[in-house]
Amino acid sequence: MHNDLQQLKLVNGWLLHQVSARYPCGVRTYTMVEYNDPIIGPVHTTESISIFDSFFDNLTVRGGGDCPEMVVTGLQMALEKSPYNSFILVLTDASAKDYNDENLIKNVYSLINTTQSKIFFLITGVCAGRTDPKYLIYRDIASKSFGHVFEVRLSKLNKVNKTHANYENVIYLKPDPSLVIYREEYRVNVSCIYPLTMNVSLGTVLHPIMSIKTFSITGFGNFEVKMAAFLDQGYQAPIKKGEAQISTKDRLFVGVFISKGDKEQFNLVMLQCYATPTNNPLDKVSYGIIVNSCPNREDGTIRILENGISTQGKFYFQVFKFVGDYTYVYLHCQVHLCRGSCLPVSTV
Repeated sequence: MHNDLQQLKLVNGWLLHQVSARYPCGVRTYTMVEYNDPIIGPVHTTESISIFDSFFDNLTVRGGGDCPEMVVTGLQMALEKSPYNSFILVLTDASAKDYNDENLIKNVYSLINTTQSKIFFLITGVCAGRTDPKYLIYRDIASKSFGHVFEVRLSKLNKVNKTHANYENVIYLKPDPSLVIYREEYRVNVSCIYPLTMNVSLGTVLHPIMSIKTFSITGFGNFEVKMAAFLDQGYQAPIKKGEAQISTKDRLFVGVFISKGDKEQFNLVMLQCYATPTNNPLDKVSYGIIVNSCPNREDGTIRILENGISTQGKFYFQVFKFVGDYTYVYLHCQVHLCRGSCLPVSTV
């Protein structure tokens, strides 16, 4: 488990970011349960992501001997100590030693029904194969909680972090066919790094595609994100290019979407969206529309229609005008790309 733990520490920040993205609003409680054989615990609980991060970094490996561990007993304690509707991630490199404890299994299933928690297993190794009951108990528990079992090789754990995705491949160069013999084989390791966080601005007032903000890594690759404005909820009729005169009684529908890049693996999350009276995104005068991926609570006209579940984000608000000698309204968004479903759709 030592090697597994070292690589898990490398991606711990990314794991915490994914949990935070899944539950963006309200107070989050982080609970960690250590388990060994036969000792279970201690339990660490905090509402601070940085303190929880330090819990993880201070984990150590001790003991050992037989391969199976008391995984189900540790999970039971996690269910008992975690809040209702929790997301529980079980990290292990071994099968479950306590898989055949009927009372324990019944209690775990009862706690899952009571707490409505979802259990996900991240497994980097098994003891006796994938048909062994000690391993199959993970699938049973994940199925009953609408969770999942992920099997990950050590070498794949550090390919994605909070800020970048790293695609890797190997090119094999064949020997010169004109030669009779050769003594060296050439292999070229190729990697392409993509940033996951970008800023995109609606550069000119209410154009259908007002500006493109592209973040590039020279010699590697880039994603491209665009923004467009519409007057219908079906997002079928974009506002024509130019200055659009819109009544403050109207709703403005806005779409932000990935236009270039890996659309198969990444979804788009709108982190911050705001308006300024000039085309400067850093203007001191601004009005928040989406704050920390949630609608501005002080403005009841704002609704998020889609966020974090696909390659596009959608929201709308009632048109407004800035107080003072201002004529235009410019829109800007900071977005983040992540794997899988990153945020629930927020409608409040």
